[in-house]
Amino acid sequence: MVKSCDASLLLETANGIESEKISQRSFGMRNFKYLNTIKEALETECPMTVSCADIVALSARDGVFMFYHRFQSIGVDVEGTVALLGAHSVGRVHCTNLVGRLYPTVDSTLNP
Repeated sequence: MVKSCDASLLLETANGIESEKISQRSFGMRNFKYLNTIKEALETECPMTVSCADIVALSARDGVFMFYHRFQSIGVDVEGTVALLGAHSVGRVHCTNLVGRLYPTVDSTLNP
């Protein structure tokens, strides 16, 4: 299994190898249909030109732009916005890889 490098989350299951899209590790990920719809429209207009990774990169760029303007309205500058968003997930997150290190007791090797 590929582990979320580049746009590997968009890969489909093939040859018996479970994709990240359906993996328990990606619990809570949704709305792939929007990326697929965008990709299909782009393929119609510009065949073999724009990849799903490009779409993810542009979506991230636009998302940061939108968030920045919201933070700017309350006095947070670009550096502050990046600091706040850079190490955090936006929205709801379910991390099955971390839960076992927090519960029932905190793993002593975690660096706070």
